[in-house]
Amino acid sequence: MVGRVVVMGLLERHTGEARTKVIVDTTKATLHAEIHANVEAGADLYTDTHAGAQGLDTDYVHETVTHLYEYVRGAVHTNHLENCWMRFKRCYHGTRKANISLPVR
Repeated sequence: MVGRVVVMGLLERHTGEARTKVIVDTTKATLHAEIHANVEAGADLYTDTHAGAQGLDTDYVHETVTHLYEYVRGAVHTNHLENCWMRFKRCYHGTRKANISLPVR
């Protein structure tokens, strides 16, 4: 990801609080460290099937959605956080992308 910045997002569904952080990479070690620093052990944790999120079921009630086949399975989805990314990107509509060092498409 040369020239791109990786931004991780977490969202607490009950309060609507969203947290974002620039991280160095999307490896399992990095993602797990950020999740453990921000999410209480035993909490429900819903992610997609990114390899870096595997193995979280030892500390959390971790469920995933496979976006190849589904986006929602009951309460299990990442739609609220995806909505946050969409709203963030809308702020930059019409802005020259060369001036933004975030992964805006």
